[in-house]
Amino acid sequence: MEKKDIILRAMKQLALDNGCQPEDFLKRENVVVEYKALEGRRLFRKEGYFFKMTTFGHNVVVSAHENILPWCREYFAGKEGIRCFEYSILKEIDEKLIQYGYTTTGTDESYLFHPGRKSRTLPEHLEVKWFEGEEITPFYGDKRFPNAILRERDPARPDMLVVCSFDSGEITGMAGCSADSADVWQIGIDVLPAHRQRGLATALVNLMTDEILRRGKLPHYATWCANIASRSIALNCGYFPAWVDAYSQKAKNEL
Repeated sequence: MEKKDIILRAMKQLALDNGCQPEDFLKRENVVVEYKALEGRRLFRKEGYFFKMTTFGHNVVVSAHENILPWCREYFAGKEGIRCFEYSILKEIDEKLIQYGYTTTGTDESYLFHPGRKSRTLPEHLEVKWFEGEEITPFYGDKRFPNAILRERDPARPDMLVVCSFDSGEITGMAGCSADSADVWQIGIDVLPAHRQRGLATALVNLMTDEILRRGKLPHYATWCANIASRSIALNCGYFPAWVDAYSQKAKNEL
C-alpha cells in the first residue's frame, strides 16, 4: 500500500464522518455541506456535530447544522483553507457558535502510518502481554491509563486490543486501540512516569500498529498541537500528519 492509497482510504472515512464526498478534501476551494449522521461514521459523538471543520492541508470541508449553514457558506467563501485554523478565525467561528449554545474545541491533529516505516522493538528484559475483548475489562477505571483505553467499555467504539509491557512483573506501559469505525482503529498510549524517555511508547505503538495492519484495519493516531511528546511518538513510529479537525461542543452554560 502506498502513501497516497492510505490517505485516500482515510478520506473515505472522513467523508462518512463529515457527510461529504472523499474528493471534496482535494478541491482548491472550501466546501460547506449540511451535516448528516451517516452510517459508518466514527462514533465519537452519538448525537453528531453542530459544526465540524476538517483539512487535509488543501481546503477546508465544513459540515454544519442547517441553522448555521447559510452563515458558513458566506463566511468560508474565498478564505484560504489552512488559515481557517488560525486563532483569529477560530475566535470568529466561536462567537457565531455561541449564539446557538455551542463553542469550538481545540484542534485535533491526526496521523497515519507511512508504508516505509520501520518497527522498533522493546528492550529484551521487558515482557509483553496482549489482551483482547473481555480481557481488557479489568483495566477500566485504572487512572494510570487515561489515553490507552476508554474510561469504560463503549459498544459503539469498543477497545479492541491492548498490549502491555512489564518489567519484573510490574506493568510499565500500555498501548490500546479502539474501533472508531469498521475500518479505522485509533491507537492510544500511556507509559508510567518512571519508565518514560526510554523509547517504550514508540515500541508499544509500533507493536500495536503492526497488529492492526495484520488485521486489515487502518491505524490512526491523534493528538493536539501542544502535546509535543505525543507528536514525537507519532513521528518516531513512522507516522505522518494527515489531517486536522475542529468541531463544536455544547457551551458550558448549556450543559
